[in-house]
Amino acid sequence: GENVVWQKFSDFLPNDFVSFHNYSLGLKEADIILLVPDLGVLVIEIKGHLAKNTIDAPDNTIIRVKNSPAIPSPFKQAAKYRNILTENFLKPNGIDSVYVTCAVCYPYITHDEYEEKGLNKISHEILTITKEDLETKESLLKKIDEIFEHTYASVAVPGLIKYGFNAELLESVGNLISPNFRNATTTVSDEPEEIAVTEKRTHYSKLICIKNGDSYSDDNI
Repeated sequence: GENVVWQKFSDFLPNDFVSFHNYSLGLKEADIILLVPDLGVLVIEIKGHLAKNTIDAPDNTIIRVKNSPAIPSPFKQAAKYRNILTENFLKPNGIDSVYVTCAVCYPYITHDEYEEKGLNKISHEILTITKEDLETKESLLKKIDEIFEHTYASVAVPGLIKYGFNAELLESVGNLISPNFRNATTTVSDEPEEIAVTEKRTHYSKLICIKNGDSYSDDNI
């Protein structure tokens, strides 16, 4: 699932986006941290199971799948990584005006299957990226815009600035996550040719999407 999302981001996201993949935040590892110019930071948790192998989501804490243990809520995971990023990386360095939000991505599940399996108990449909959202550049960018518009309408924290994630802030946040992040140049042989990796296994692409103060409440977004 992660490779599919990586390729879609590589194909569709504009050059001024920055995407960190499988990046460590302390002891935790976020699937994607996406820096979106003007809008803010989007933390995404990817679940690559198929609809046919998904039983249901009985509540907002787990997804039951066939022949495997239940999967803990990916939205709660993404929210945890969002809070770590905000509280441990951004605020201690004086960055407290940036919206940081989160979403779940099911690259193999359609919107109809998301509803049929009760995955709307896990995350709001606006905060859920499904198979259709990854089909074109337009659909992916529309979904990202929707996520931030929903966040702007739902989160009221003093000091946050809508549409305030300018180029200077983006560089600062990127360097807090991975110092000198634009200088990743080591090619990974088992990945597509354009993908590079740092020593921390952070994948970037040559697109920038370098492809390859209050705490938020999980209930607010």
